[in-house]
Amino acid sequence: MNKKTYDGMLKEITEDFNERKNKLMIRYAMENNPYKKHDIIEGQGHRIEILKIRATISYGYNYPSCFYTGTKLTKTNNAFKSGEEGNIYQNNVKRKIELK
Repeated sequence: MNKKTYDGMLKEITEDFNERKNKLMIRYAMENNPYKKHDIIEGQGHRIEILKIRATISYGYNYPSCFYTGTKLTKTNNAFKSGEEGNIYQNNVKRKIELK
């Protein structure tokens, strides 16, 4: 085996590892996700209606969690006229807003 063969095999192993690690991260985050699309959550100083849910590893946390993106809402749960979007990390969700 020469250096070129070694480097090629190592690259292949590393890519396979990273792909499997990412799939595991996404699975863990989604299986431990208490919210779903169109839920209204509050945290990080604002309120959003969830439109997208992605997996991430937040700074300072060892385990994957979710990252929510959605339409920013007023305190009366109406969308801002600007249609502005906001983001909230799962670790920063203060509460889920239940509509009556």
